[in-house]
Amino acid sequence: MSCETCKKKKVVKKLDEIIEEPIVMFTPEQIKYAYDLLSGIKQEERPFVNNVYKYIFKEDFDWGCKACVNNQARKLKSYIENELKLKV
Repeated sequence: MSCETCKKKKVVKKLDEIIEEPIVMFTPEQIKYAYDLLSGIKQEERPFVNNVYKYIFKEDFDWGCKACVNNQARKLKSYIENELKLKV
């Protein structure tokens, strides 16, 4: 004989609709171009650089701190030279 909890039907919850963002992939040339933009970058170029950086490192580029910008630029340069094997 089974207990009452075993006899109850399990409640199936409907999953929320999954919203998939389009996958954006950048070529090695675009990544290198984003790094090149960092010297003398204009306000309208920042979103592109941020998207490239976020694509690689899964974090936003921190434009508010000059020290962070320098560290993140070095990190991006290192990625380009060591992972992509491109000259900067």
